[in-house]
Amino acid sequence: MIQQAFRKLYFLNRLLIKDPWVVIMLSGFFIYILAVFRHADLLANTTSVLTLFSASYLLYRSVQKTSYPYDKWLFGYVFFWFFADTVWFVLALMPTKDPMLFPYMDLIYTIPPVFLVMMIIHWVATEAKRWNLYQLFLDFAAVLFLLLYLLGQRFYQHFLMERSLGFDDIVMALFTFMGLFILVSSVTLYLSSYRREKSIALCVILIGLMLYGSIEFLYAYLSLLDLYIANSFIDILYLIPPVLFTLSLYHQQNHQPHHHQYPTVTDPPAPHHPLTLPDNYGKRKAPYVFLPLVLILFFFGDIRPGKLLTTLILLFLYYMMSQNIQLSIKNYHLLQEAKEANRNLEEKVQEKTKSLEETNQVLAYYSYLDPLTDLSNRRAFIEYMDALTIRQQSAFHLFYMDLNRFKYINDTHGHDVGDKVLKTIARRLSEDWTKKGRLFRIGGDEFALIVEGFYQRHALSDIAKRIVQVVEMPIAIDPYHFYLGISIGIVSYPKDANTRESLMRYGDMTMYQAKNAFAQSHYYFYDSSIKDLIHEKHVLEMLLKQANANQDFFLVFQPQYEIDGKKLIGFEALLRWNHPDRGFISPAQFIPVAEETGLIIPLGEWVLKEAFRNIREINETYETHYRISINVSPVQLQSQKFMDTLLDRMRAEKISPSWIDLEVTEGAAFRQGHSVEAFFDHLRELGINASLDDFGTGYSSLSYIKRYDIDRLKIARELINGIHEEDSAKEIVRAIILMAKGLHLTIIAEGVEEEAQLSLLQSMGCHEIQGYLWSKPVPRHELEEKVIKPSLVNTRK
Repeated sequence: MIQQAFRKLYFLNRLLIKDPWVVIMLSGFFIYILAVFRHADLLANTTSVLTLFSASYLLYRSVQKTSYPYDKWLFGYVFFWFFADTVWFVLALMPTKDPMLFPYMDLIYTIPPVFLVMMIIHWVATEAKRWNLYQLFLDFAAVLFLLLYLLGQRFYQHFLMERSLGFDDIVMALFTFMGLFILVSSVTLYLSSYRREKSIALCVILIGLMLYGSIEFLYAYLSLLDLYIANSFIDILYLIPPVLFTLSLYHQQNHQPHHHQYPTVTDPPAPHHPLTLPDNYGKRKAPYVFLPLVLILFFFGDIRPGKLLTTLILLFLYYMMSQNIQLSIKNYHLLQEAKEANRNLEEKVQEKTKSLEETNQVLAYYSYLDPLTDLSNRRAFIEYMDALTIRQQSAFHLFYMDLNRFKYINDTHGHDVGDKVLKTIARRLSEDWTKKGRLFRIGGDEFALIVEGFYQRHALSDIAKRIVQVVEMPIAIDPYHFYLGISIGIVSYPKDANTRESLMRYGDMTMYQAKNAFAQSHYYFYDSSIKDLIHEKHVLEMLLKQANANQDFFLVFQPQYEIDGKKLIGFEALLRWNHPDRGFISPAQFIPVAEETGLIIPLGEWVLKEAFRNIREINETYETHYRISINVSPVQLQSQKFMDTLLDRMRAEKISPSWIDLEVTEGAAFRQGHSVEAFFDHLRELGINASLDDFGTGYSSLSYIKRYDIDRLKIARELINGIHEEDSAKEIVRAIILMAKGLHLTIIAEGVEEEAQLSLLQSMGCHEIQGYLWSKPVPRHELEEKVIKPSLVNTRK
């Protein structure tokens, strides 16, 4: 502890030199030391008074600035020591007076230690809850008894044997008693400080207290032997505690005015938590302090073996009693900890219950909120629709919306850019319609707007047009500008439907009708024909599930020719359905239903098997290398099993990869993004041909075609139909052919039905065609006689 205090005191240097009173105090103290060694009594008396006056003044300032009660006790100690030294100084100046012979001099010097005793008592009483009092009193008794037992005989044998009790002896006894109390208390408090780091102030004050108590023992011993001399070395020691107390409090006040490491003798009392272990809980230090002292005294012959044995027994008894108290402290602490844990558990249960209720409220709020756009989400949409339909108080209109071309942006530029696009769209729509209706984000790129009240059809059209206008505005996300479209299905309650499920279903169907019809207005109103379409879809779905592929379905083959020379190069396999009861059902009717229900997967596998079997039979029979073009659905592209199924069928039918040409529509390729890019790359690795079907129907973009590893572009029949009548269609086809040639792609035109169309395509440099002009789709049993054999004859010629 002493080393710790002196190690910290060097921080005082910069601070102390700034206060002249500190300089005066320290200067007076050091001059006093020199005067003592020079035996200059007058100078010594003068500097002693000066030193104590400076210390008293500094402590007085400290008392005025702080509310700490301990400062007042220390001020009283220093001030009355100054008073006693002043009396000594005055008496020493009188030629006829000797301070040492003044009868009340020792009594005056008994006043200062009274303040130290009161400070210790006040401190212990104020902070009693910080210690276990049983352990504290045991430590006090052990230190007191050991000091008296080891040193008492040497100190008091002269007093007991050679002196009679007089006034001076009573004063001396009072001196000694207070010094003993201060020494024992300070040692006990030091030994009882385990669980807190000691501040500079506490360390210095404890040093001063122990030093003062030890000096009183030494003074009593010298006085009993009549060896005390005024202004000797012991008086230097007497002056050290006041200086230390003053410096410690001065440093505490000026160097750390707003921060204390913990409550100390210079801090106001602090509340004590019942679960905090006492400061004197832990391994006892007293045996380790006194045992070396006992052994040293024994070594120098100050105690005899019997006394040594007695002392060791006492230390052992102290150790055992302390262990018992420490165990009691621990058990009590554990008991209080358990009680506190129960109280805390009850409080936490209440807090958790309250917190859970608050959390549930927050979760309830966020459970109805889309985190990306801050719009109401699908759950809120469903409950809001339920509330409106159950209430049945007023009409409302549902705008069911889906963004066009968003998937391409998301796949091409990443989800971060896609999220920014969605936020922009949501913000624009919110700014326009938050006051007139309620906007929801119900899916990835799907939104819904509910407008309450009755609106005429033209007013609803105005709303839809405004939505289209807002969405089609360019979206700038550095360094890109994106252009999106939107498809809107409009359903009214209760005119079109009176349940939430029906409204959502009709809205979804109407929206897809707007998307698939390529309506110029981009929105579509629900009517009974859509309801019929829905019913028809349900019927077709049921019929598809009941159909037998080998009996009800068959393939027809439309020939594909080189445009120059009419050389047959392959066939496109087209699926047909001949239902036993309903007869022929158009692919335009059942293919979308099969894709929506997932039935296209098994149906597509059957098409692969039949197409591969037929092309193998034809090529093996006629020793040709015709290729078979097979349409691949977007649903098949999303299936992880499709590529495995393709390879299995190729191995089973022993098909050459060069005989296969898989066609993916332009729209499907655009919507699938990166997945179709990987699909084309895989086909290239396998040596299978890949074509982009229905090219030119609205998604054409040179930037994404360059990314696809394809062999052919198939120009859509919608463009070919008007090529000989419309200049715009002709120029579009010409541009597509030029672009494809620049990319080294083969161009095939489908739907060629007139000679004028053929002539224009030849002049533009188209490579291949298929269409009714040269051949309609032909069933397998007619294919050889009508197409293959005539073609072989023409080729040989």
